[in-house]
Amino acid sequence: METRLLSSHDINPEKWDEFIFNSPQGCIYATRWYLDIVCGDWSAIIVSDSDQWLSVFPLNLKKKLLVPYSLQPILTKYLGVFFHKKEFPNYFKESEWKKEVLKACISKIPSGLARFEYNFSPFFDYGLPFYWNEYTLRTQYTYIIDLRLPLDQLFERFSSSVRNNIKKARNKKFVFCKSENPEDVVKIIEANQKNGKKIMEEKYFPRIKKIFKEANSRGLSDLFVEKDGEQIISCLFLLYYKNICTNFVGMVHPEYRNTGVNSHILWTALPDIQKRSEYFDFAGSMLEGVEAFNRQFDTLPMPYLNISKKRIFS
Repeated sequence: METRLLSSHDINPEKWDEFIFNSPQGCIYATRWYLDIVCGDWSAIIVSDSDQWLSVFPLNLKKKLLVPYSLQPILTKYLGVFFHKKEFPNYFKESEWKKEVLKACISKIPSGLARFEYNFSPFFDYGLPFYWNEYTLRTQYTYIIDLRLPLDQLFERFSSSVRNNIKKARNKKFVFCKSENPEDVVKIIEANQKNGKKIMEEKYFPRIKKIFKEANSRGLSDLFVEKDGEQIISCLFLLYYKNICTNFVGMVHPEYRNTGVNSHILWTALPDIQKRSEYFDFAGSMLEGVEAFNRQFDTLPMPYLNISKKRIFS
C-alpha cells in the first residue's frame, strides 16, 4: 500500500473523474472541473495498491498570513474520503480494509495545519480512524426526497402546509420557466442580503456563474425561475450527478416569502427532476427553520459527518 500527497496538476484528470464516478461516495463536488472552480489549486491524498487507487481525499490547502489551513471550500456540500468500489465477503473484511486505508490516508494529512474541517459524504460510514487520531466528529443532517414514487403519491405525502402553499402560489399566476442566465441567481441572493440575510460574500458570485457555465455545458444542471411579470421572484439552481439531484441554490425574493412560491417552484420542477434522478438532496443547513421547511416534503433525514481538528502535528 502506497500513500502520496499530490498536486492536482500531477493527477490524471480522466482517471480522477472515473474514480469519483465509480466511488460509493462519489458526488459532483469532487469532480475535477468542480474542484478547479472552488479551490483553484488543490491537492489530494491518494492511497494505492500498485496502479489501483484505493481511496482519494481532495484537500483545499491554503495559507492566510503564512498560517496553513485546510477547509471545505465555499459552495461545496460534501468532500472527504472517497473509496474504491470493492466487493467484500462480509462486513468484518470491509471494515478492516477501510481501517487500513484510512490509517494510511490520515498519516499523509499535512502537519502544521492550524485548522482542518470537511463535510464527508452521507455514504461515508466509517469515521472511527479519525476519532482515534483525535479529530472531532460531528453528525449533521441533510434531507432527501425519494423520487421513485409517482408524483401524485409524492404530493399526498407532503405536509398540508406545503400543499396549501403550492395551491396558493398557483392561484397567483406566477410564471415558471427555465433560465440560461446565472445572473438570476445572483439577483435573488443580492435581494436577500440587502434585506439583512447574510448568505455569502460578493466575491463568490463569479464562482456561481462559473459553476453554472461548466455544469450546463456538461448537461449536469438546470436553472428554474418563477416570475411575477418581469421580476424574478424565486430561483432553483440544480446539479445532477449519477442518480441524485442536488439543490445547489434554492431561494425566494424576500418580498415574496409568504406567497408559497418556494414550495411551488420545487413542485413544478419535480417532473423534470424525476426524469433524471431517483433522489433529491436539499443539501440544506442545520438551522431549525430550514430543517422544518425541508422536512415537510416527506423527506428522509440523512446523516453525514463533519470531521475537524485544530493544530495538526506530526
